[in-house]
Amino acid sequence: MELIQNLLRENMNLIYFIYGLVFFMLGFTILLKNRTNSDFRLANSLIFLAGFGILHGIYEWGYIFIPLQADSLSTSIINKMHILRLFMEAFSYVFLFYFGVHLFVKTKQKSRRLLTIPWILLLFWMILYAHFESELLTMNVNSCSSFGDIWARYLLALPGTIITCYALVLQKSELKALHKGKILNKLYGFIALMGLYGVVAGLIVPEGICFLSKYVNNDTFLATFNLPVQIFRTIIGLGMTYFLIGILEIYNLEYYHILEKLKKEKAVLKDRQRICRNLHDGIIQSIYGVGLGLEHISYLIEENPPKAKQRINDRISDLNSIIGELRKYIMDLKPKILKEGLFYELLKDILANFDSNDIEIHFEYNLSKETKLFPQPLDNIYHILQEGLNNIKKHSQANKLSLKVYENNGLIIKLTDNGIGFNQENINGKSGKQQGLKNIEERVKALDGEFILDSLKEEGTELIIKIPYEVIKNVCSKNNAS
Repeated sequence: MELIQNLLRENMNLIYFIYGLVFFMLGFTILLKNRTNSDFRLANSLIFLAGFGILHGIYEWGYIFIPLQADSLSTSIINKMHILRLFMEAFSYVFLFYFGVHLFVKTKQKSRRLLTIPWILLLFWMILYAHFESELLTMNVNSCSSFGDIWARYLLALPGTIITCYALVLQKSELKALHKGKILNKLYGFIALMGLYGVVAGLIVPEGICFLSKYVNNDTFLATFNLPVQIFRTIIGLGMTYFLIGILEIYNLEYYHILEKLKKEKAVLKDRQRICRNLHDGIIQSIYGVGLGLEHISYLIEENPPKAKQRINDRISDLNSIIGELRKYIMDLKPKILKEGLFYELLKDILANFDSNDIEIHFEYNLSKETKLFPQPLDNIYHILQEGLNNIKKHSQANKLSLKVYENNGLIIKLTDNGIGFNQENINGKSGKQQGLKNIEERVKALDGEFILDSLKEEGTELIIKIPYEVIKNVCSKNNAS
C-alpha cells in the first residue's frame, strides 16, 4: 500500500490532469448535446452545469500549469495566478449551485428571487476572503488559497450539490412519463453520484484551523482510505459524465416524437385535402344541382303542378342522398379508435396522446379489455376525458394524475390529480377552465350519468363520472339475455 501511495504521490500531476479533463468533458458534452429549445425543464438549466464542468476542469489544470511558470514569471504574478485559480473554483461552484436553484425554481414555479442565493453566498465568500487575505498572505500564499478553497467548498459546493440533487429528483415525473426505464435509471445514478460528489468535494477540504477542516480534510481522508480524495472525485466525475450522456438521450426521444407528430399531422392534412376535394366535386356540386332543380320547379308550379310535385319529391330524394354522404364524411373524420368501439383501447390512446412530459400518469382499468361501448356514449366519454386532461395540463400545476375505470352499479370513471385545486364556489364563472367543467357536466347529462367534482385549494382535484350499465354493449346484452 505504501508503494501505491508513493506512486500516486509522484504522479499527482497526471491525476490532476485526468481530474480536470473529466469535468471539462462533462461540461463540453452538455454544450454539444443540449438543446435550449427543448420542452424538457432540464434543458434550460443544463447550460449552468456545463459552466461548472468547464470552469472546474480548468481550475484543476491550474494545479499543474501554474507551478510550471514559476521559473519564468515573478513571484507576484504567480501569486496572482493562484488567486485567479481560486476565484475560478468559487465561480465553478456558483454555476453548480445556480444550476440546482434554477432547475428548482422552474420545476416548482417559485420566485426568481431565489436565483440570487448563489450570488449572495459568493459575495459573502469574497468578503470573507478579502477580510482575511492580508493576514493570511503574511504566512504564505498556500494558507491564503487553502482558506479560500475551504470556504468555497463549505459555502458553495456543499449546498450547491444538495439543491442540485433535490432539483434532479423533481425531474423524475417528467422522465417517468417517457416510459423509458433506462433514462430514469441514468437519472438516479447521476443523482447518487452528485450526492457523493457533495461529500468528497464539499466536506473533504484542505486542512485548516476553522470549522470541520481540522478533523475532516484531505489528510484524514488519505489516512483512512489510503488514497487521495482527488482519485475519488475523478471517478465520480467520470461516472456523472457517463450517466449524463444517458440522460441526454431524452433529446433523441423528443426528436423522434416530434417527427411522429409531424407525420400524423401531415396524414391528417392530406386527408382533409382529400375530403375538401370530395366535398367540392361531390357534395357541393350535388347541392348546386338541387338548387338549379328547385329554381326550375318554381316555373312549373303554376303550369304543371303534378309534374312540379314529382320534381320536388325527386329533389327531396337527392337531398336525402346528400345527407347520407355528409354523414359518411363525418364518420370518416372521427378517430379510428372511436369507430371500433373498444373502450380500453380508447383510454390507452387518449393517455398516449396526452402531451405533457412533466406529469406522471397512473392508469388502472378493471373491466374486460374487450368491453365495447355504443358510438354516442363512447364519443361523449372521449370528449369528457379530453376536457378533463386539458384542464389538468393547463391549470392544475400537477405532476401526477390517475385515471381509474371500474364497475360499481354502473361504469365509474375517476380522474384525479395532485395539483393546486380550485374554489368550487367559482365554478359558475365564465373563465375557460369553468366553461370546460360545464361542458363535461352537459356531456354526462347526455349519458344519463352522474357528475361529481371534488376540489380544494392546494389539495388537487377529483372528477368522478358514473354512467348506467346500458351504455356498455356486453353488459346490456347480458341484461337482455337474462
